Amino acid sequence: GHVRASSARSCGRRRPLLMPTAPPAWMPHYSMLHARLAALRRIFPSGAHGETYCALFDDFLANNEFGLAFEVLCDCFLEPEVRPLTDIELAEIAALRSLMNIDDQSVLRLRDKRHNSRDTNKRL
Repeated sequence: GHVRASSARSCGRRRPLLMPTAPPAWMPHYSMLHARLAALRRIFPSGAHGETYCALFDDFLANNEFGLAFEVLCDCFLEPEVRPLTDIELAEIAALRSLMNIDDQSVLRLRDKRHNSRDTNKRL
């Protein structure tokens, strides 16, 4: 009985190391990512469309699903009816992509959308 109790206790102690929510070594990186993603929340467009994406973004951010929050942000701005990102917004999104080591084509597509809109504006 005694052996089982202590092994159960050590499993309880070991488990957080296997399933980290915020490992201490990552803490600065982790809170910085959270803060930088949260700062981008204000760029979501107004209206029902933007609100839907924004609600998803908030949900993922609250659950520390940074990769999913990032995808939602990119997906929103890839929608044809949503304005292109500014150069500053694009730069921040690209920086976050590399910080999170996401191999994602979204940033390239967002950049293309930005450049294409610039060309269209020049033609008008």
